[in-house]
Parts: sequence; C-alpha cells; structure tokens
Amino acid sequence: YWDNAHGRAQGLSRDGRFLAASREYDRIPKHQRRGDLERKVQDAKDALERQATARVEEALKSADQAFADGRYEYADGLLSQLEEDCGFPSLLPRIRPRLDEIREQRRRLAKKEAEGADRERMRLLRSLVQDLSQPDPEAQRRAVEALKAVGPEAVRPMIQALDHEDPHVRWGAVMVLGALGSSEAVVPMTGR
Repeated sequence: YWDNAHGRAQGLSRDGRFLAASREYDRIPKHQRRGDLERKVQDAKDALERQATARVEEALKSADQAFADGRYEYADGLLSQLEEDCGFPSLLPRIRPRLDEIREQRRRLAKKEAEGADRERMRLLRSLVQDLSQPDPEAQRRAVEALKAVGPEAVRPMIQALDHEDPHVRWGAVMVLGALGSSEAVVPMTGR
C-alpha cells in the first residue's frame, strides 16, 4: 500500500496537482510517513557525507602533493582549514594524522634551519677573528667594525680571543668588547 500511495503522490505532484498529492500523502499512515521522512533525512546526510568525503580526499591529495613539493606551510594551511570546516566528525581521523605529520615536518625544518644559521654565524665569527690577525691594519679595522656590528653574539668569541697568541687579535678583541660594553667581558678584561 505504502509504495503505491507514495508513487501516486509523487506522480500527482509532478503533474501539478499538488492538492491531490497532499490528500494522497495524508492517506499514508503517520508512522510510515515519519519513517519515510527519517529515511530521506538520513539519505540526504549520507549523500552530504559522501560529497564531503570526496572533497576531503581531494584536499588530502592536494596537501600530500604540496607536502611532497616542500610547500609545508600551504599544506598545513589547507588541512587546518579543512579540519576547521569539516562538519563530519567521522572524517576528522583522516585529516588530523596528516596535519600532525606536516606540522612535525615544519618543526624539524625550522630547527634544522636555525641550526644551519647558527653554524653559519659561528663560521662568520671565526673568520672575522682570523681577520684580526691580518698584518694589514685596514683589514683589522674592517674586522673590528664587522664584529661590533654582530653585536652581543660576538662577546663570547671575543672573550676567547683575549687569550689568542697574536697581539693584533687580542687588541681587536679589546676594541670590540669595549665598543659592545658587555658586563660579561669586564672580569676577563680586567683580570689580564
């Protein structure tokens, strides 16, 4: 009975006879109508979740490609937005592990870049200390000015340079430490 009445109601509504369709629908027992409505709502939710799943998979592929290309910030932003906008909790377990992986990779890269920058600064400082031992006074002056420009990071290497065997290096270290005015250098300079 249900299928026939429902089919007739749909057929009548397509023909433009909405009043007849409404009457036909009213003949369907209420408990069957509620089940039909719940089924339609669930079908609509399922369809939306399938669409969302397809979009999530597409976004995950884009994020994976960006990750493979080294565009970690873009991949992070894409997945963060996807996680924020995702209306289906069942899809979050697909997003979060990849987002965590991308964020961990970004942290590792930032740490590696910082370590590389630190090594480069130390190499530069060693090079400038060596330039203090140049016989050319102009080269020594440029090294002193460069070490002053480095700022507080030059204090420790200059304190170590106070013990250098070359008097030019010791002189340059005193000039740099005096210009920087670091309280850390007072004891090593006055103890000599």
